[in-house]
Amino acid sequence: MIMEKDSRLMRILMLIQILRGYQKHNDRGYTIEEIHQMLQDKLGIEISKRTIYNDINDLVKKFDAPLRKYTSNRRKYYSLPPNWRLKSLDEKILNRSEILTLLLLFKNMSSTCVFEEVIFRLQQEFPQLGHILEHIMSSTEQVVYWSENPDLEKNNLFDDLYYAILTRQVMQIQYCPFREEQRLYEFHPWYLKEYNQRWFVIGYSPEAEAYHIHPLILALDRIEELKPLKDIPYKESDIDINSYFDDIIGITKHTELPVMCIDFVVSPELYPYIKTKPLHHTQRSRWHETEYGWFRNSIKVVPNYELFNRLLSFGPHLRVLGPPSVEEYLALLSKHMHENYTQDLAQLGTRFHSFPSVLDFFTNHTS
Repeated sequence: MIMEKDSRLMRILMLIQILRGYQKHNDRGYTIEEIHQMLQDKLGIEISKRTIYNDINDLVKKFDAPLRKYTSNRRKYYSLPPNWRLKSLDEKILNRSEILTLLLLFKNMSSTCVFEEVIFRLQQEFPQLGHILEHIMSSTEQVVYWSENPDLEKNNLFDDLYYAILTRQVMQIQYCPFREEQRLYEFHPWYLKEYNQRWFVIGYSPEAEAYHIHPLILALDRIEELKPLKDIPYKESDIDINSYFDDIIGITKHTELPVMCIDFVVSPELYPYIKTKPLHHTQRSRWHETEYGWFRNSIKVVPNYELFNRLLSFGPHLRVLGPPSVEEYLALLSKHMHENYTQDLAQLGTRFHSFPSVLDFFTNHTS
């Protein structure tokens, strides 16, 4: 939900905590249905029952957990001894390097409460890391540097939204889009996502849904005011966050537009870079060298602003071959870029008032 890398770690630690605390419930343990509900309540994310079964199997096979099973009326109950702990870090969910990387990332963020919570849970489960965790907590020396902007506005909202998601708290958000009037949303926060050094919150808003915008994605640095709304039932997430962004580059998803297969060629100079760092996960692993020495490939994505920003970032070293609508929009962008440097500056403002957005352009163009 918050960080893909730590989601499994937190899930396993919560699962152990639940299974060890079975006596608060009864002497038999918990059913999968009960574990499923408690994990989702604690973590604020959707988890499949198959995932829970896999986690329980990992506890037994990989961590030698003395799992107790009890069957009554054809129902299975699971529990762990109250004092059982993970004994070794040799074979675990995250290796030592990943744990330290995660902690350093949390420390570099403004989310102090979240960082302290992760530290506390790791201290409980991995006492052998005690001296390392204490050093990370007390050290003021920065030896790892991230691309995240340390002066990013309103990062303090991260904590409030994080706990709103965990506690299923509906919020009222006063939001100020670029070049538009402020808007007031009843907002049901579901997930937090980072892209290009900015944080975004994803959720449901009845005001946005009235304009067929669902889910609503808001940039934290555009939020003017945030406060809880009481006595409003929380609407649970109805999207699969693990696949929702699969068919786009970036954060903007135009559900009205289709997925397009975008063919492109890159120069020999750019080829090694694009080969090792694909434009998108749908980029084919096999490249084709053309008769003129450039290399050809394709991706399957929905057009959005971030896509064209990425394609143009490679300058003359990348050319799109199709579909025609994508070529046409890139040519239009390139023409305006050329005019920026060949026409009088006084004409800049008037030209861009009529420039079509990605959504407007592709709604009216078919390939």
